Amino acid sequence: MNLKAHLCIFLLLSFIQTAFSAPKQQISIAVQDLSAKGVAQADADILSDRIRTELVNTGLFRVMERGQMESILKEQGFQKSGICEEQSCMVEVGQLLGVQRILSGTIGKIGQTYTITVRLIDVQSGEILIATTVDCKCAIDVVLQKSTKEIIQLFVQKNSPAPEKPPTAEQPSSNQQLKTSLAIRGKPEGSSVFINGSLAGKVPLKIDSIQPGSAAIKAELQGYQPIEKTIEIKQGKENVFSVDLKALSSGPAKKSSRLTLKIISGGLAIAGIGAGYYYDTQVKSKMNANTSLLNQYNAQPTASNYSSISPRYDKNWKDAKNFSNLRMASYALSGVSCIGFALTFAF
Repeated sequence: MNLKAHLCIFLLLSFIQTAFSAPKQQISIAVQDLSAKGVAQADADILSDRIRTELVNTGLFRVMERGQMESILKEQGFQKSGICEEQSCMVEVGQLLGVQRILSGTIGKIGQTYTITVRLIDVQSGEILIATTVDCKCAIDVVLQKSTKEIIQLFVQKNSPAPEKPPTAEQPSSNQQLKTSLAIRGKPEGSSVFINGSLAGKVPLKIDSIQPGSAAIKAELQGYQPIEKTIEIKQGKENVFSVDLKALSSGPAKKSSRLTLKIISGGLAIAGIGAGYYYDTQVKSKMNANTSLLNQYNAQPTASNYSSISPRYDKNWKDAKNFSNLRMASYALSGVSCIGFALTFAF
């Protein structure tokens, strides 16, 4: 075999080796430690490590180690403490770490059921690519072996779609069959949305991939009445739901108005009693004065004495009558005000 033939064979083998040994393009991802709710944080850390390992084993992801994450965030002066669950916070962490994706979630236990909720966020766009919950009524070691694999399988399906035949009019493509998304709209914008107890984002919210089935939705915002409801997410569809929160401003205003009525009615009741007492003393004073005038006339019943006493007697009697009317009006006002004061407690 001549030199040219050897050279051609060598170049052909080199090309084949390069083609088959070239590494696949991997997605860089950072996995935050799962937040523990009702379980030990040590168990949550072990599950987090298992998720990192399983992601590495898929060959699709380039996973950043926990120690490297902590070192970079410390060098960048990242100030927030604890596990970052807000969507904006996760994007900020992902940008500091220089990864394409960031994963965060929680591990909790209710009764005998463990539940893992995770979210995968695209750092560049800030969109939630995957939000899913896996439940297991089992021991914690089964969660480690089974539930983490279920989560990883969903990630592999999302990032490594299987080849499919061109769709026909009668048969839609597999992407059209399997893609299940969720959009939550409503007012006011910026309301926090929780899915199955885990913060998913803020209104308006779009999740490109989510598991079908029942989901508990809660929307809340300070100053508004929170909304909680269970929705049914249908497979292979873009599920759209609306949440409209009602402001709580009428509540404080009603309490303030009720307090004002209490103060006014209570004040009028006290003022009426005080005025009634004053006019009652005036009536008694005038009557006592007339009694003294009568005693004076009886001691000396002369015409001149009568002429002197009569005008003062008539004036005292007229004043006593007017004060008596004012006394009755004051006591009536006090009674009505007391009734109004009592009604403020009933309504």
